[in-house]
Amino acid sequence: MPDSPRTEPLVSVVITAYNSRELIEATLRSARDQTWPNAEIIVVDDGSNAESAALIARSVEKFPGVRLVSEPNRGLSGARNRGAELSRGDFIAFLDHDDIWRPPLIERLVAAFENRPKLGLAFCRIEHMRENGEPTGRVSRPKLHGITVRDLLISDPACCGSSFMIRRAACEQVHGFADDYRRAETPEFFIRLMLAGWEIDGIDDVLVLYRNTMDGLSAKAGLLLQDRLRILRQTLPKCPELGRGTSVEIELRWTEFKNRARKFLIG
Repeated sequence: MPDSPRTEPLVSVVITAYNSRELIEATLRSARDQTWPNAEIIVVDDGSNAESAALIARSVEKFPGVRLVSEPNRGLSGARNRGAELSRGDFIAFLDHDDIWRPPLIERLVAAFENRPKLGLAFCRIEHMRENGEPTGRVSRPKLHGITVRDLLISDPACCGSSFMIRRAACEQVHGFADDYRRAETPEFFIRLMLAGWEIDGIDDVLVLYRNTMDGLSAKAGLLLQDRLRILRQTLPKCPELGRGTSVEIELRWTEFKNRARKFLIG
């Protein structure tokens, strides 16, 4: 009897958009032009102003099959959660409205889940680009394997919200992203996944072009420390191996100092 044809799992791509500019069209194209054959694309307009909402709608119209959902502003976490609720895929990948995926991103991240039923989330490396789209040559070098809760408290190994894919079952178990976090929502989400028993792992491929913008959330790096200290306080009762968390707090404050110094030197 001949083997049944293999059915590729459906992957849902959730693009979050807020007051987007023309950059979203390139983002949409990078999601559509993936080598993975079975994907749905959902754009969540998170309460953009009228001019931007019209631009987003015009951009989506250029890509048949892409679904656009307009919602009142809830912030990035809320927009991601809404997209996940509306999606149908076995896996969900998130893409910020001004970032670019390289064509094999979905294919390679899906491959990371094969024969690993406890893997809840996989991520790749990123390359930074300037606001005008010019590559900088700077690539992320996060820890890829053997990630612990302590690692997640200190840093975000995914480096941005466009570089990871999550198993639907894992996302649903932890009830998505925390709406009350506006900056450190990704590591907070990762920590809850790990505390729920899911594994997190990275692949050694640079598959995202991450746009550095002056008005992006990443530009508010000075505000991350308070959010990370809040995550630390919430995590300590659930992780006795962290002790009182003193060493983690010291490392967080030292990292913040280095970031401020680097920003001052660069200008």
